[in-house]
Amino acid sequence: MRHSFIGEPSDHGERGPFGRANTHPRRRAMLLSATALVSAALLIAASHSALADLKVIGNQTLIGTGEGGDGTEGTLGTSPLDPGLVFVGTSSGAGGLTISAGGSLSSSNSYLGYSADSTGTVMVTGAGSTWTNRTNLTVGYIGAGELTVSDGGSVSSFNSYVGGVLGSTGTVMVTGAGSTWRNTLKLTVGDIGAGELTVSQGGSVSNVDGYLGADSGATGIATVTGAGSTWTNSGSLRVGSYGTGTLTVSEGGAVTSANAYLGQGSAGTGTLTVSEGGAVTSANAYLGHGSAGVGTATITGAGSTWTNDALAVGWFGTGTLSIADGGTISTDDSAFVGMQGGSKGAATVTGTGSSWTTGGFLGVGYSSFSDGALTVSAGGAVTTATGYIGFNHDSTGAVVVTGANSRFTSTTGLGIGNGGAGVLTIADGGTVNVGGGSGTVTITEQSDATGTINIGAAAGDTAVAAGTLNAGTLAFGIGTAKLVFNHTDTDYVFNVDLTGSGALEHYSGTTSLTGDLAGFTGPIAALGGTLSLNTTYGGAVTIGDGGRLAGNGTIGGITANSGGTVAPGNSIGTLTVAGNASFAAGSTYEVEIDSAGNSDRIAATGAAAINGGTVSVIPYPGYAVATPYTILTATGGVTGTFDAVTFASLFLTPSLTYTANDIQMTIAQSSFASVAATPNQAATAAGLDSVGNGGVFDAVLALGTNAEAQAAYDALSGEIHGSARGLLLQQSRIGRDVIGARIRAAFGGPGPGDRPLIAFHGKGDAPAMGAVAWGQAYGGWGRTGGNAAGLDHAGSGFLLGMDADVFGGWRAGVLAGYGKNHFNVDARGSSGDADSYHAGVYAGRQAGPLGLRLGATYAWHDVATSRQVIVGAFSDSLSARYSAATAQIFGEAGYTLDTRFARLEPFAGLALVNQHMDGFTETGGAAALTGRVSNDTTGVTTLGLRGETGLGTFNGFTTSLTGSLAWRHAFGDVAPSSTLRFASGSDAFAISGTPIDVDTALVEAGLAFGFTNGMDLSFGYSGEFGKGLQDHKVSAHLAASF
Repeated sequence: MRHSFIGEPSDHGERGPFGRANTHPRRRAMLLSATALVSAALLIAASHSALADLKVIGNQTLIGTGEGGDGTEGTLGTSPLDPGLVFVGTSSGAGGLTISAGGSLSSSNSYLGYSADSTGTVMVTGAGSTWTNRTNLTVGYIGAGELTVSDGGSVSSFNSYVGGVLGSTGTVMVTGAGSTWRNTLKLTVGDIGAGELTVSQGGSVSNVDGYLGADSGATGIATVTGAGSTWTNSGSLRVGSYGTGTLTVSEGGAVTSANAYLGQGSAGTGTLTVSEGGAVTSANAYLGHGSAGVGTATITGAGSTWTNDALAVGWFGTGTLSIADGGTISTDDSAFVGMQGGSKGAATVTGTGSSWTTGGFLGVGYSSFSDGALTVSAGGAVTTATGYIGFNHDSTGAVVVTGANSRFTSTTGLGIGNGGAGVLTIADGGTVNVGGGSGTVTITEQSDATGTINIGAAAGDTAVAAGTLNAGTLAFGIGTAKLVFNHTDTDYVFNVDLTGSGALEHYSGTTSLTGDLAGFTGPIAALGGTLSLNTTYGGAVTIGDGGRLAGNGTIGGITANSGGTVAPGNSIGTLTVAGNASFAAGSTYEVEIDSAGNSDRIAATGAAAINGGTVSVIPYPGYAVATPYTILTATGGVTGTFDAVTFASLFLTPSLTYTANDIQMTIAQSSFASVAATPNQAATAAGLDSVGNGGVFDAVLALGTNAEAQAAYDALSGEIHGSARGLLLQQSRIGRDVIGARIRAAFGGPGPGDRPLIAFHGKGDAPAMGAVAWGQAYGGWGRTGGNAAGLDHAGSGFLLGMDADVFGGWRAGVLAGYGKNHFNVDARGSSGDADSYHAGVYAGRQAGPLGLRLGATYAWHDVATSRQVIVGAFSDSLSARYSAATAQIFGEAGYTLDTRFARLEPFAGLALVNQHMDGFTETGGAAALTGRVSNDTTGVTTLGLRGETGLGTFNGFTTSLTGSLAWRHAFGDVAPSSTLRFASGSDAFAISGTPIDVDTALVEAGLAFGFTNGMDLSFGYSGEFGKGLQDHKVSAHLAASF
C-alpha cells in the first residue's frame, strides 16, 4: 500500500513540511501537532501540488490531539485525501480543517469535537469542494463541533448527528446558492446534546428522517431562511422527538417532509415558526403527538404557508396552533383540534388574510375525552367541508368566531355536540356560513350530548355585539341543546328555521326571529332584552324579569311573569296567541297607540288571565282623547284585572274597561295650565292648550313632571319681547339726564358731572355764553328682574348737540345721537340687540336762583331677538326683527342755594314717556310666536338735591366736584307686556316682561374741568337702584362755545 504523509513516521517524530509527525505506537495513527492545525489549520486546495502523497499509518487521521511539536503550514496536492476516520479536535485540543477551491476529502466516520473540552471546526467552501462521509458524521461528539458549508461547497453523509452526546454542542451552517448537505438516511440535530442547524441564502439540506431534539435532555434548533434555502425530509420530521426542538422557517425558506411531528415522545416539546414568507410542506402533521408531548406552531405574516395532507393540533398530547397576520394553512384532507383521548388542542386564526382551509372535515374536540378550542378573530377565516364541535361522547369542543369579517365556513354542514359537549359563539360581527346559507346546523345528535350556540356572549356573561349565523336550518337533536341570544345590537335579525326540541333563551339586545319555527317544539324564554317573534311558533313563550316579548307573529301561549313585559308589534301591531295568555303581578303590558285610534293588541283564541300587572300606554306618535282602544281580546274569556294603567304625561289620564272577552283603554286629557306656577306660565299654557296638537303640543304632552312642564312654559313664553320694551322705557332717562345737565351747565347751575362746566357766576342771571356745541359719550350696564326672569344688559352710545341764547333770557338747542344695547335673559335661553337713533330739542331759563329746564326727544329702535326652545326631545331656534319708538316730554325746576362751601339745588322733575312697538312674527319652527302692536305710556317724577363745590383753578382751568341724590317714582304702564300667540295658530296670551321699578334711588357724581379757551370737559357716573333694578352709566362730556 502506497501512502503520502506529512513528515516521516517515527516514535519521536520527524519534521516535514507541515511540522513534526508523530506516530502513536499502539493505534498506528498519524498525529499532526495541535499548534500547527489550530493556528493555521489544514488547507486542501486543488491548485497546489507541493506535496506528492500523504502516507497514513493505519486508517486514522487525527487532527488536533494536543501531542507533538510545532509544525509549519503547507499545502496538499490535487490527489484526494482518503484517511478513513477523521477526528477534528481531540483530547481538549482545537482542530480546524478547511476544504476549498475544489478540494475534496473522503472518510468513513468523522467527528468534530471528539473529546470533552475539544473543539473541531470544518469549513467546506467553494464550488467543487466536497467532503464525503461514507457512514456517519458527528458535529460535536463529546466536545464542540462546528461545520460550515458555503459558496457551493458540498458535504454528504449516511447519517449525521449535530450535538452527539450529553454535554456536547454542534453547529452547522449551510449557506449560499449551491451549498448542500446530503444525508442518505438520517439527520439528527440535538441527538443527546445540543445542536443547531442554519440553512440560509439558498443553501440546501436533505435526508430521509430528520430529528430536532431527539432524546430526553437534547436540544435541537433549525433555522431555514432566505429565498431558495431548503430542508428536504423525504421521510418524517420530528421536532422535539423526546427532547426539545425548535424549527424556524422564514423569508422564503422552505421545509418539506412526509409526516411531521411536533412534541412526539412522552416528554418532547416541539415548536415551529413560519414567518415572513416561509413555507412548510408535510404529509400528516401532529402537534403534541405523544401523551405528554407539547407541540406549538405559529404561521404568521403574509406569504407564510404550511401545506399538509392532515393536521392534528393535540394528537395524544397538547397542541397549540396560531395563524396570524396573513399566514395560511392548507390541509388537503381532515384536521383536528384535540384528536385522541386525553389530548388538548387550541388553535387561533386572527388578522385579515389569515386562513386555515381543510378539504375534509374539521373536528374540534373529536375523540372521547379530547378537548379542543378554536378562535377565529379580527378578520381571520377558517374553511372546511364539514365541521364538528365536540364530536364523540365525553369530548369537549368550543369555537369562537368574533370580530368584523371573521369567518367560519362549513361548505356542507356543521355539527355541534354530536356526541360530546360543543359550544359555538358568534360575536362582534363574526360570521358562520353553513352550506352557502342554506345548510343545516345539527345540535346534539345523541342523548347524552350537549350543545350551545351563543349569539353575542354566553348566558351569564357581559353582553357583546352579535355575530351572524348564515344557515338554512338549525336542527335540535335529542340531547341538551340551547340557542342563546346575549348581545348589544338593537336591530338584530335571526332568519334561520328551527326544528326539534332544544331551548331558546334571550338575555340581552333586540332580536327579531323571522325563520320558520313550525317544526320547533322546545321552550322559548325572554329573560332579558327584547325578543320579537315575527313568525309562527306552536309553543308558549315565558317572559322573565327584565325580558320583553314583541312582534307580529303567532305563538302558542304567553306567560308574563313579574318583571316581564309584553309589547305586541314592532311599532303598532297584533300578537296572535293560539292558546292562553296570563299576566302575573309585577308584569307589564306595553301598548302603543296613535291618533287614528289604532293600538297594539293581543288576540288570544284561549283565555286571558290577568292577575295584576301594569298597562303602560305609549303614543306612537299621537293619541286620541275619549276614543276606546281595544288592547286585548280573548275568545275564551277575560278574568281578573290589571293593577294600574300609566301614561307618560302629566296631562293624559288613561283608564281601562273590561268586558267578557276584551279589554279597552280610553284617554282623558287635563289642561296644561293646571300645573303652571306663575302668571306667565299660566298664560303660555293657556295658549298652548288652544293649539290642540302638533310638535310643540305633543312635546309638552309627553312631559312627566311638574318641573319639566313649568320649564317648558318658561322656554315657550317669549318673555324677552316684553322685557325688551321695559328696557327701552327705562333707557329713556339718558336723554333727560343729559339735556338737564347741559342746560344747568349753560346757566352755571350746580349739577352732576356729566355737564360741561360748573362755574360760580354769582347770584342772578347767568351771562350769555353764545352758541355752544357739545358732545357726550356714555356706556352702561345693569340688571332688571321681577315677575319675569332677570334681564342683563350693556350698552353704549353718544349724543351731539348745540344750543344758544334766544329771546327773553331763554337758551335753546337741539341734539342727535346713536346707541346700542345688548340684552339677554339667560334663564329663558334668549338674547337681543337694539340699535337706537335719537333726536331732540330742549330749552331752559335761569331767573335768579330759580331754574327751569324743558325738553322733548324721540328715538327709533331696530330690535333683533333670538331664542332657543328645548322641550323634551323637541327643539327650535327662533329669531325675530321688528321696530320700536320711544317719545318723551319732560321738565324740571330747581332752586339754587349758595352756601359757604358749595352750591345746592333742590329740584323736581316730571316726564311722560310713550313707547311703541311694532308687531312681529318669529321664524325658525313650530314654537314661533306672533306679537301684536303695543303702546305703553309711563310717567316719571323725580325729587332730589344736587350740589357742587369748586376745587380751584390749576394751570388756567377750573375744577369742580358735583353730586346728586334723588327719589324717582314711576306710574302708568310700569309692567310692560306683550300680547302673543303661537304662529301656527292659537289663542292670544299676554306675557309680562321685567317690570319698571316704581320707586328707585338715583345717585350721581361727577368731575368737571373748564378751560379758558371756551372748552369744557366733564366725566360722570349715574346709578339707579330699586327692588329689582341695578343700572349703571358712565359718561364723558365735551362742549365748545363760540
